[in-house]
Amino acid sequence: MKVHFRLYANSKSDYKSTLFDLISGDKETKQTKGFAYVLSQNKSFLLKFLEIGEIKEKIYKTTGCRLNKKSISSIEINAEKITTTKKRADIVIKVNRNDKPYFALIIEAKSVKSSNKNVNNIVNQISNYLKHGEIEDLDNYKKIGVLLTKYKHNVPDIVCIDWNYIINFILGFCKKNDDKLINQYLHFIINIDKGMKYYEKEVLSIPASKSTTYVEKFHIYECPNNKNYSYKKPLFVTFRKKGGVMEYLYKIEDIIVFNPSINDELIAFKNSTISTDIKNNILNYIDDLGLNNIVCDEKRFYALSESDIIELMHRPIPKGHLQKHTYYSLRDILTEKKLTPVSQK
Repeated sequence: MKVHFRLYANSKSDYKSTLFDLISGDKETKQTKGFAYVLSQNKSFLLKFLEIGEIKEKIYKTTGCRLNKKSISSIEINAEKITTTKKRADIVIKVNRNDKPYFALIIEAKSVKSSNKNVNNIVNQISNYLKHGEIEDLDNYKKIGVLLTKYKHNVPDIVCIDWNYIINFILGFCKKNDDKLINQYLHFIINIDKGMKYYEKEVLSIPASKSTTYVEKFHIYECPNNKNYSYKKPLFVTFRKKGGVMEYLYKIEDIIVFNPSINDELIAFKNSTISTDIKNNILNYIDDLGLNNIVCDEKRFYALSESDIIELMHRPIPKGHLQKHTYYSLRDILTEKKLTPVSQK
């Protein structure tokens, strides 16, 4: 016998509804509350989360000892915990070892779709949460700040993780473990806005004749992290040369945001657990352009795959004249000579 649950809103319902449709709040709070709940419901998943490389290393640096699962006596997970100054900490994970305070993760999570242009405000929030007395029942715990955002940032003394990593982390767990709740959360998180996949667009096309030299040399594309460059998150990117000609499709490996002219941010990037190849490519790019020697705004670095590159032998071009970035379907760009955008927003 099959049983289905459907939640109706405005006379409409999904074919199947889940627990995550019942969570109150906007999409951002649904994501964070849902993630907190999932962590609380599966011990193996929770412990795997604590063993994520950057989190595990930060636990060691903060507490002076390696994470030992056998010595953990209890873990308490709070969502939207009220602080002394009446703020709401998104997720607080309080860990006891041998029945004594051990450490606490304070996670500030932003929407999987938000480009987080005001990251300094988010960092200030976390910094306030880490202060003595701001979350009173954590005063005896070693506190660790975690920033979870659409793009990966580099912030000194704070663990920075992007949603792409979390989604792949959940995917990896689900491949090895049959957990209905976690699978439902995975489906929920990659289908934000009912049908909007995690990769919001298939192919981003950028007018960048001057940038292609650096793309080919360093496998890095860089742009300011501001509203004028608020690209939707794509699976592939291509660059339009003179006449709008597109020669290659590049798979995007990672998107990292930081200001290379701020020494603390540059050091944090160098000490991060980002893959050595990507790190070296970005650092070589920065050195070549001298971005660490001039005052500049925050940058968004697209790390492009060195192996997943598709040459567009038919050299497609846009229909009409395009000056700005646009988006194409993967099918069209692989098969059509003259392309019609699926979207320019």
